[in-house]
Amino acid sequence: MQTVTLDDLQHERFTAALAQCALFRALKPEHMPQIMKLAEAQRFDAGESIVQQGAPSDSFFVVTEGTAAVRIKSAVGEDIDVGRVPLPSSVGEVGLLLGVPRTASVVAVDDVIALRFSDKAFTAMFQNVPEFGWGISAGLAHRLQQVSGK
Repeated sequence: MQTVTLDDLQHERFTAALAQCALFRALKPEHMPQIMKLAEAQRFDAGESIVQQGAPSDSFFVVTEGTAAVRIKSAVGEDIDVGRVPLPSSVGEVGLLLGVPRTASVVAVDDVIALRFSDKAFTAMFQNVPEFGWGISAGLAHRLQQVSGK
């Protein structure tokens, strides 16, 4: 993992990606600069873990570029791909909400760029941007609908 410094063009591209992510769709455009100040852009090489199953939930990510796989360990310790992360999508927010370790790993299949938000940034978004709570609720409801096949 490598931290990426954003120039103005990349900043605009990431802001546009956030606006398309389910967690941030409910936000007004004027909230985006405040949200972007809380983000840290990171680059992950192919094969590198973005989040690791069982690790403490201390942040969440919005995957904006590249392909990432969601993996879980089977009962015999084998890694099983259970899906791909659509772009742009968030990963890791459930562990932060529940205060539990990561329930799955997310691994870069090819080079991935993601925005990282710390647990402190997550709390700040809830406290300072009321629409963020609505976005979390809508995003999780959408994910539940996808998983249930309804």
